[in-house]
Amino acid sequence: MIEDIDSNVKLTLSKSQSIFDVVQRLEPKVDKIDSKVMDIDLRTRIIRTIQRVDKQDYHISDVHNDRVYVYSKQEVAFELKKENDKCELMGGYLLELDDEAEKLYTLDLAKKIGGDARFALGGNDVATEGTWVYYHSKKPVPSDVQWLPGEPNNHAAGENCMAFRMTHNGLNDFPCGQNARFICELPLAP
Repeated sequence: MIEDIDSNVKLTLSKSQSIFDVVQRLEPKVDKIDSKVMDIDLRTRIIRTIQRVDKQDYHISDVHNDRVYVYSKQEVAFELKKENDKCELMGGYLLELDDEAEKLYTLDLAKKIGGDARFALGGNDVATEGTWVYYHSKKPVPSDVQWLPGEPNNHAAGENCMAFRMTHNGLNDFPCGQNARFICELPLAP
């Protein structure tokens, strides 16, 4: 009887070792498949995100921190609601800078697009002068986001919108309603 138990244990151990060997051989292949599935998922999310963007009217960035940035090609008489509505139709909202790193990334793309136009964002102090918030989320503009020196200054008591001022390479306040291009932020679709 002990010999039968010992034989069964040896057979079980032998089968376990074989299964373990197979699993070890398959593990790198499974990792490669998993990586490819993740890549396909990301590509699918990107396609879902940008499919609503009219490429004749907008420049589209690469993916950055699970977001795509869309830059209008034409200047408009910039109005927060009207331009934010355009962004919402694409699945996003006017750019909201979360930090200085996002500002530098999006400003760099604006420079690459070129021109001396201003690129408007979602920041504004329409409700309370000097209190900068984002149009879409109503969150305050983070204090670590750096403006150009001396800005925002509400020059001539009417600068309530935020933009990249390309001729000075940074953030500036300007009068809502003036001509500007604008930037939408589109989180990747699920």
